[in-house]
Amino acid sequence: MSDDAKKRVLLIDGHQDDRQYWADWLRTTSTEYEVVEANNGQAGLELCRRQQFDCVVLELELPGAFEVLSHVGIDRPRSAMVVLTRISAPSLLNLAEKNGAQVCLSKGRTSGPELDEAIRQALHQWN
Repeated sequence: MSDDAKKRVLLIDGHQDDRQYWADWLRTTSTEYEVVEANNGQAGLELCRRQQFDCVVLELELPGAFEVLSHVGIDRPRSAMVVLTRISAPSLLNLAEKNGAQVCLSKGRTSGPELDEAIRQALHQWN
């Protein structure tokens, strides 16, 4: 796949070790993605306002996470959305899905291949 055909994925996560793990995994094993990182909701929101991403992967524990979700998933549905979070509250995950997330995953129960598949699924549903 050429660089021009790469899917742009924005990974927004305030947990540095988690963000680095998932970003490195995607860059190494899913070479069809161009991965951009943001360490907080505000930085992620600013990136979404300035650039086009095919998919946004969002940690819900961040301040401003639902603002990002609303902006990307409802107000300007320009990107697929995957929630990858430490939060396990079903009510919050349901709210995320109602606000534009195509897929919600728990970090503790998700593998790299499952994240890759979730991104592919979200992209397919969004297109």
